[in-house]
Amino acid sequence: MLSFISITINIISLGLFNAIQNLIKSHRSRNWPSCIGKLKYWDIQSKEADEGIETQIKRFNYLYTIEQVEFEGTRIGFGFPDSLRDGGFDQKDFDEILKNAPALKIYYSPKNPSESTLCVGVKNFHLTSVLFHLFIFIMAIVFVFQKLI
Repeated sequence: MLSFISITINIISLGLFNAIQNLIKSHRSRNWPSCIGKLKYWDIQSKEADEGIETQIKRFNYLYTIEQVEFEGTRIGFGFPDSLRDGGFDQKDFDEILKNAPALKIYYSPKNPSESTLCVGVKNFHLTSVLFHLFIFIMAIVFVFQKLI
């Protein structure tokens, strides 16, 4: 039982670590240089869930050139999967990204130009994710202490 609890807390810790890491990268990316790239591929698929709620899946693929080297990216924003579902990502951010399509403003890491994103800065999603994982982590610790006492 103790090993199961230990594994569970480790998995929850990894989720919390990942959420914090995405928050930090999103914050740092707001100071990254930008370039104009081009949209290579994008797709929006609407799907209806069992509850009758429609969700959209957005996929992006873009190209950009830094110092005569071409790179390809799929990241919309840190913490968001490459295939983005509605939720956490404001429609105004999405509209801003595509306003000049197929030209895109792409932000890239000055230390590693192959690391890029379309959306920079901390969004509500990042804070919600950290708080959610922190809450689950604290609840797991409380559960463990209750079992040990």
